[in-house]
Amino acid sequence: MKRIGFIDWYLDEWLANNLPAWICDSARNTAPDGSKRFEITMAYAAVDNPGGLSTDDWCAKFGIARAATIEALVAGCDCVVVLSPDHPEKHEALAAVALASGKPVYIDKTFAPDKDAAIRMFERAKACGTPMYSTSALRYAQECRSVREAGLGPDEVSLVSTRGPGVIDNYGIHQVEMIQTLMGTGTRRVLMQGPAETPTFLFQKEGGRTAVVQHLPWAGFSVLVHGQPGNAGGMSADAAKEPVGLAFDVVKDFWGPFADELLRFFDTGVATVPEAETIEAVAMIEAGAKAARQPGVWINL
Repeated sequence: MKRIGFIDWYLDEWLANNLPAWICDSARNTAPDGSKRFEITMAYAAVDNPGGLSTDDWCAKFGIARAATIEALVAGCDCVVVLSPDHPEKHEALAAVALASGKPVYIDKTFAPDKDAAIRMFERAKACGTPMYSTSALRYAQECRSVREAGLGPDEVSLVSTRGPGVIDNYGIHQVEMIQTLMGTGTRRVLMQGPAETPTFLFQKEGGRTAVVQHLPWAGFSVLVHGQPGNAGGMSADAAKEPVGLAFDVVKDFWGPFADELLRFFDTGVATVPEAETIEAVAMIEAGAKAARQPGVWINL
């Protein structure tokens, strides 16, 4: 059995409260003899949740041992999850020991507060031979698979328009991750339009491609996609197939597929989310936050 350790700023938060069940229930967590292959055995928090359970009470609730230090947790576990979803500015410090351990490390979204910090964490992990990745669970939304099933690769998607709740430097990561999943890298600049309460962010990518992030407090996640199968790699328009347009609400379970992917990563040490996409996603959010302060002005990444 592989031992998983949780590192968090404070533990009584939504993801830490739900991830144990998703890991336990993942199909990848059941061995042929019915036993569990992974177990969360230790947890560490820098502070108690000021408005919720203390670290001791959280650990008692979930039957997980409290680690006195991050060093003790990393030494006592086979793989590490760094949470702190609402405080990405804490990730670099919270993950420093784990990233030097050589053990697989998952760092929750939003990965980093800025591009420079994102690059530093990847460089530390690579220098120490530590497998590491980060993602929003929305990357694994089953509805997004329909885009690939329609024959649209990243270079063939000319437009992705997303809608969802939140603000650009918090929940914005979910929409940005779906954009990166469907379009890949190549974002050059961003412009914000509309009122601050319901802003729209227009991202320009290489080749005239466009991505849109629209924040509506009352809206669920939805996506519009347009592209032309075969229209990649310089292929002529005559050789390309008919354009494809797709529209879907994200309503199916994406936490289950995320937990499956997390355990696959802990098994193999191989991340399927490209480093370049994660760094660019952070850069998009960083530039988007700047654009929000200067409506109507293009901000370069």
